[in-house]
Amino acid sequence: MAHKTATQLRTRIERIVKDSSYSNDDIFDLLNRGVDEICERVALPQLATYATLSTGDDVSHVSLPTNFHRGLRRCYSVTNDDEIKIYPSVIWMLEDFEGVVDDTGDVSAVSILGTALHYQGIPTASEELRIYYQQKPTYYSTGSDTTTFIPEWLEYPLLVGFAAKEVFAEIEDGTEPQHMGKVNTVYWTGMYEKALGELHKHVVGRIRPEWKKPDVWAHL
Repeated sequence: MAHKTATQLRTRIERIVKDSSYSNDDIFDLLNRGVDEICERVALPQLATYATLSTGDDVSHVSLPTNFHRGLRRCYSVTNDDEIKIYPSVIWMLEDFEGVVDDTGDVSAVSILGTALHYQGIPTASEELRIYYQQKPTYYSTGSDTTTFIPEWLEYPLLVGFAAKEVFAEIEDGTEPQHMGKVNTVYWTGMYEKALGELHKHVVGRIRPEWKKPDVWAHL
């Protein structure tokens, strides 16, 4: 089974919604919004990557890679061959360090704030930190574009399902004769959410039992 192109997905969406007021650009935007939401809700293995950052002199932060998307999974000091503790927020990290941000020493803790990785302490010499994270997905920009990070068998219910539920949420007024509210919105939302559940099971099923550590995989 081959990955569907953006044109193939767009054609399916147009056939379902039957509303010519949605342009090609509108549908491309829906597909890309779907990609964003899917990647936010499930940590896809194909988007897992790592990078090595170097600390600076007399500063407590370093810029994240430009392809950083979410999910800092691990931080490791290459220089000192040591694991670094990851905090969910800079505030929590500073509380543990009693608000001090300029203590010198090897890096022992990190946290993300904005587009930077903040760390404590501050090395007197540059220290190499290797971080593992989810990179940004690629988006649809032309009709021939495809994704490689969503399983082929889930592309239709995920991407078409997302676009259809969003469109019907806009165009249905909730007063259909069946007195069931937004019938199509409910149907396509159900298909999309079910496919997300299948994607989650597919991802978790590929992880060896000994790898299922709560601190690493908590956001799958």
